[in-house]
Amino acid sequence: MRFAPKLSVGAQLTAAILLAIVLSWILSAGTSSYVAYQRIRALRQEMLARPDLYPVPIPEPQFTVWDFLLGPRPELARLPDRPPLRPELRPPVPGGPFGPPPPGMRPALPPGMRPALPPGMRPALPPGMRPALPPGMRLALPPGGLPPNAGPQPPDGPQPAGPRGPGPGAMLAVRGAIALLLALIAGRYLSWRFSGRLDELAKGAGAFDAGNLSYRVPEGGDDEFARVAAAMNRMAERVARQIGDLERDAESRRQFLADVAHELRGPVATIRTMAGALEDGVAEEPERRERAVSALVRTSERLLHLVNDLLVLARLDLKELPISARRADIRELAAAAVESRAAAASQAGVTLLPIEPGPPVIASVDPDRLTQVLDNLLDNAISYAGSGASVRVTVDEGQTARLTVSDNGQGIPAAHLQRIFEPFYRVDPARTMDEGHSGLGLRISRGLVRAMGGELALTSREGAGTTAVITLPRFRPGP
Repeated sequence: MRFAPKLSVGAQLTAAILLAIVLSWILSAGTSSYVAYQRIRALRQEMLARPDLYPVPIPEPQFTVWDFLLGPRPELARLPDRPPLRPELRPPVPGGPFGPPPPGMRPALPPGMRPALPPGMRPALPPGMRPALPPGMRLALPPGGLPPNAGPQPPDGPQPAGPRGPGPGAMLAVRGAIALLLALIAGRYLSWRFSGRLDELAKGAGAFDAGNLSYRVPEGGDDEFARVAAAMNRMAERVARQIGDLERDAESRRQFLADVAHELRGPVATIRTMAGALEDGVAEEPERRERAVSALVRTSERLLHLVNDLLVLARLDLKELPISARRADIRELAAAAVESRAAAASQAGVTLLPIEPGPPVIASVDPDRLTQVLDNLLDNAISYAGSGASVRVTVDEGQTARLTVSDNGQGIPAAHLQRIFEPFYRVDPARTMDEGHSGLGLRISRGLVRAMGGELALTSREGAGTTAVITLPRFRPGP
């Protein structure tokens, strides 16, 4: 897994600025060191080229990594720009050919006065001057004394001009240019690093505002920008999922209303026809009147059953159906349900097997609602298993209590299993509510089981039968 350090935006900005400052200092120090190194090399080359003027050249300079990082060493920075001449070739200083008198000697004589020398003494003249005059002879000096340049002169010919290199102003300009260049690079990097990420977030927000919830903001890195991008993407996914759920729910409601209208049309038409016949006197004969009245009663009962189922389903969806869960033996409830459906099974040619005896299985359920669920599952098994099939109810216990209603009848094709819990959905479209099934039983049964804290699952294989499994929470006595 790639390692991604967690640095905040403030830390990244600080690090970038510090890096620009450090690099600027290192490069400027390295530039100064390199220029000083070149000047020293030029000075040494000049001294080696004129051994008559510079008998002892300076040592070979060294340019190391530390010089590049820390700047020129003090002893190198103090070297002169021009190599010093030999003492005897240095230009005279103001004050005469011999310079000012040493400390402690007599002060200089006023102009026009001459020092009195003892007999036989002659002044020692520097090399290259005229020989001493005979005794009694005097040296005629021009008025004002000797000129300042009357001392010894260096040999004729071009004198060394010293190493050439950039001066302090040029060095300051170079260092300023380096600092400006690094500042521009750092500013460009920060602009790309942070302004670009802000632009990506702005594009994502604009796409979401325009309704394009499939757009995803890039989530590279692990900083605040990446966390905001991830949060925006999760929000877009959640909103898209919620919109999809709302659209599917709206479509389901439209389909549900259409199914309700379709299911009500038949009973209402039957009631209207029978009532019209009675009103018009068509069914005046006692036998025909009795059949009409009987049809009205049966149709009104089916209609009332449908309306009751619709009411229960609506209250389940709104979580307003009262559930009174308490301690109950589900084995006993299952045995009672099997016994109540024995006659209907026998009439349909289906064998309804009795529940095997065993210890009580205690669960936390609403006995009335669980009996309603078992009645519905048994009715479906008896109606759809087919003549000659057998239906079995088993009760197991473990971490949860489990009820199983299974048959070995016709089964349900795989294409219908995904929609088996939809309202008014029938595997056989030819079946109608006249057969006692509204098409809401499985939906209501699953809603009731979930309201009691359990789950209802249905598995089937065509030609091998169907199995419905109810799992319920075990009863746990309070403290």
